Amino acid sequence: MKDIIVLVNKATVSKPTDESQGGNLCPTGHYCQQGTDNPLPCEAGTFQLNQGESSCDVCTSGYYCTSNTTDPTNYICPIGHYCPAGTAYSTQYPCPKGTFSSTTGLNNSISCIAGQYCQGVGLSQPDHYCSAGSFKEIAACTKGHYCPGNSTEPQLCPGGKYCATW
Repeated sequence: MKDIIVLVNKATVSKPTDESQGGNLCPTGHYCQQGTDNPLPCEAGTFQLNQGESSCDVCTSGYYCTSNTTDPTNYICPIGHYCPAGTAYSTQYPCPKGTFSSTTGLNNSISCIAGQYCQGVGLSQPDHYCSAGSFKEIAACTKGHYCPGNSTEPQLCPGGKYCATW
């Protein structure tokens, strides 16, 4: 059941510190602007750890903050995803193709390195390990092209160079 918060006195300042200023301290996970008669929940992507605040803070990178969050460290970003500052839910940012996340709490995904291939989205580890000169699963790099690490397709050999195979 959801808690119901009842304010007896309307605040005359945004952060009342005693009874003479009227109002009650705004609860954690909420904010109360001057003249507020009810606390407003912090929106997803923000949090408020303290009582008596007039605004919410942007969610810390590496974490996500659902509505009414009081402490972002309770919501660590999951494996296969990354959470930049202001992330609202756990699966908001799956690691894109060419990247992965094998640990929790990342604010950016990790690029596949030479010899690895990351075809999927939201990966916790590379899909495949490829030998040099190949791309995707086990497709060989073709003549006139080169295939660096993290390749999803062969790259055309640049002008002034030749690429037999690699």
